[in-house]
Amino acid sequence: MTRALLLSTYIKFINLFPEIRTTIQDVFRQHSNLRSADAELQQRASEYLQLSIVASADVLATVLEEMPSFPERESSILNVLKKKKPGRVPENEIRESKSPVPNNNQNNTQTNNHTR
Repeated sequence: MTRALLLSTYIKFINLFPEIRTTIQDVFRQHSNLRSADAELQQRASEYLQLSIVASADVLATVLEEMPSFPERESSILNVLKKKKPGRVPENEIRESKSPVPNNNQNNTQTNNHTR
């Protein structure tokens, strides 16, 4: 995972620092060959290498521009849980529940005490 993140960082460096393009392209070449046993890393490195070779500076800047941030919102599951009162058991769960199962350890202790 760390190498995949580094490759993504390198392609962004090409956009920000064009003077190190050839050095970073060499890194992409190394990872797109058999040096990496991870197929996903090879694929990512190959795609980034082609992008860095073929794309113009404008296209590269557009492709690599920062994504807009998503508005923060709360999970719908958390909303449902917050609406429930703590410690409250819904009535339908009470009706469907069975009687509690006796604790086997307690029964075994009583049986052992009687045999002594």
